[in-house]
Amino acid sequence: MKKLEDIPKKAIFEVPDGYFDKLPGIIQSRIAETEPSRERTSYFVWSLRYALPALVLVVASIFMYQNYYRNTPSDAESMLASIGSQDLVDYLDEDEVSIEEILDGVNIYELNPDELNTMELDFSDADLLELSEEFENDQL
Repeated sequence: MKKLEDIPKKAIFEVPDGYFDKLPGIIQSRIAETEPSRERTSYFVWSLRYALPALVLVVASIFMYQNYYRNTPSDAESMLASIGSQDLVDYLDEDEVSIEEILDGVNIYELNPDELNTMELDFSDADLLELSEEFENDQL
């Protein structure tokens, strides 16, 4: 096996005189020749690239918006009519909202006379007796 000291040291590659002095100029001239010139993009290409997708998004959102609101009721009465009675009862039972809390939110003085007629409560003697017993039990 040869030792590193036994290998003769001689220049394998030869460089012409002044090569490294001329090298930066040669590289810059090649870059200047191959640099692509920016072509001016037309307005039509710009509109296809940016405006067309934006237009598609706007049209799709309008379509979805109209489709959503066409199927939903617009006033509170129709919304309540679309919900079943049993579902409302289940919700009120689970929500733990008391009758007092519901009635606190109602201002009787702002109601129309027609609405007051519908709010009249007709209790029988048995109902009043039951309510009074519940009230007495709650007070204990």
